[in-house]
Amino acid sequence: MKIKFTLLFTEYNRSVSMMDPDHIKIFLNDDLEFPSCYLTVKEPSEALDQICYNNFRFDPSWLHYVVSDFRKTASTEYEVVYIASRPTINNCNKTGHFYTMQELSSLEKKIDPYYEQILRSKNFLIH
Repeated sequence: MKIKFTLLFTEYNRSVSMMDPDHIKIFLNDDLEFPSCYLTVKEPSEALDQICYNNFRFDPSWLHYVVSDFRKTASTEYEVVYIASRPTINNCNKTGHFYTMQELSSLEKKIDPYYEQILRSKNFLIH
């Protein structure tokens, strides 16, 4: 059995209106995917630390994440989806980029409906 950990990570800009398209952005790695890894360590927190170390310049203990969902993705594979959000901090990511939904549309990047549903349930506006 394999367990995949996926992080849906958003940042919000307090200096603009909540209705402004630049208010909330979502992080995607260099492959335009949500950061993830497979559990090869003893504790789930270590998997999330690995995602953090691979993608960001801040200490993983600063990331306050919660389990958002769990699903079976294949006969022997499961996925745990974590979600986290924080205020905008410039240059905090090593890889990838934070995108608005408009930017993702211009890149013709579609978010998997499963992840889209999770983001909507957390008040992330998807147009």
